Amino acid sequence: MSGSSHLGIDDPVCPARGRINDIIASRGEDTERAYDAWAQYFDELRSLGYMNIFGVDASDSFLEKSREKGVYLELEKHRFGNGLKLPYSDNSFDVIMAISILGPNTISPTALYELDGLLSPGGYLMIFIRRSRLDMERENFNVKAVLDDLLSSGRWERLPDSSGLYYTQPNGVPVAVGDEAVESDGVVVTMKKLLKH
Repeated sequence: MSGSSHLGIDDPVCPARGRINDIIASRGEDTERAYDAWAQYFDELRSLGYMNIFGVDASDSFLEKSREKGVYLELEKHRFGNGLKLPYSDNSFDVIMAISILGPNTISPTALYELDGLLSPGGYLMIFIRRSRLDMERENFNVKAVLDDLLSSGRWERLPDSSGLYYTQPNGVPVAVGDEAVESDGVVVTMKKLLKH
């Protein structure tokens, strides 16, 4: 990577492989710094016509970049999966999008239980995740086990997965040379919270 930081903070173009490797290799404050450096590369839903958007992130830089774009009704700093008091009450949202939040050394899949509480019955949870992370079955990181547990509760239905395209510009061109392999690894898991169980 070019630039003066191993986290890619000074890179004029932020290669996806480098971002991912930095996040996986990081610990503690380095993880937050890696996400802070990544903040400028995320896009927003407002361009698709969604106006009632709330944002939650643990990264000050992500929150600041989001404030600059002016598309959120409200922004909250919170790190899911730590058992901390949630910034919203139960059943607050009709749709929750968890975009690239689950991964080893980042946020545990158990954070999905917190999102379960925030989602209204009849609502949708969309998890944008790398297939390699969805397929992991480690003792300390197992998304499948949490999804299976939610489904076995009888309160959830899993809709068909779809391919996720990561790190692309609006015209579909990869952000950086070499990102094509990263894009092909994406999957969107859609879960519907049932009205009754």
